[in-house]
Amino acid sequence: MGEVRADTAKATDRGRCGVSLLEIAIALLIIGIMLVIFPNQRKSIERHKGKEAEMSLIAIYNAEKRYKLENARYYACDFNCSVNGTNMIEKELSLVLNEKNFDYTINSDGASGYLALATRKGGDYCDGMSMMVNESSSNVIKGCEAW
Repeated sequence: MGEVRADTAKATDRGRCGVSLLEIAIALLIIGIMLVIFPNQRKSIERHKGKEAEMSLIAIYNAEKRYKLENARYYACDFNCSVNGTNMIEKELSLVLNEKNFDYTINSDGASGYLALATRKGGDYCDGMSMMVNESSSNVIKGCEAW
């Protein structure tokens, strides 16, 4: 009665050594779900950051209109828009810009027009890409599909 047959013990051991088809299917399902969720989440975060820059560019557009009324020309800050830690765009146009994810520049010839750029710094999808607005319209032109 207490005897164990050799062929039964081997069959039981063999069954415990492998992985069932159901376990493989569940693992693949979990991996598939993760692949779908995480890229969409990163794109959603990038879209949110792009929306912040878009709002900043619209604020620059409105501030430039005011600046031209007061000074008869548009404000320009082509490069190095920060002097001793002070953002000159913010100072001259009385704005607060979120500079954590974007660098802002304004190219202008003075009286006839300007081009304000927000260039993405860092990020998975849109690093180095820009969005822009000019004096003719507050419509922001976006250079990255995620925005």
